[in-house]
Amino acid sequence: FFFFKQKTAYEISACLVGSEMCIRDRTPYLANKNLPHDPGIFQNKGSTCIPIHDENGTVHSMAYVQEDGTKRYAKGAEKEGHFYAYGGMDAIKKADALIICEGYSTAATVSMATGMPTIAAFDSG
Repeated sequence: FFFFKQKTAYEISACLVGSEMCIRDRTPYLANKNLPHDPGIFQNKGSTCIPIHDENGTVHSMAYVQEDGTKRYAKGAEKEGHFYAYGGMDAIKKADALIICEGYSTAATVSMATGMPTIAAFDSG
């Protein structure tokens, strides 16, 4: 997880393109939720890896989601105040309204239904 600290999502994706972590198709979790591939997320050993970043795009941690929806975070993961921008940060910054959802699949589903970018928060309490 220290690898991700102080790196932007763009920097991480640039170094992962072509690697075994780069998603080429939907992960089992995305398929189970009937969600499309999202270029901002990765996979590792069947887990869907979702970057947790701040408003500047700096990645602070990752959420690991198993096929059955079980979520894991690194010990000491910095989730508070951090999120995943479904649709990308540029779209979020240009949006007329900010839609915040709890979890990636809810954010993806709401974005697909509304055509608007969404924020995936990772804990509500």
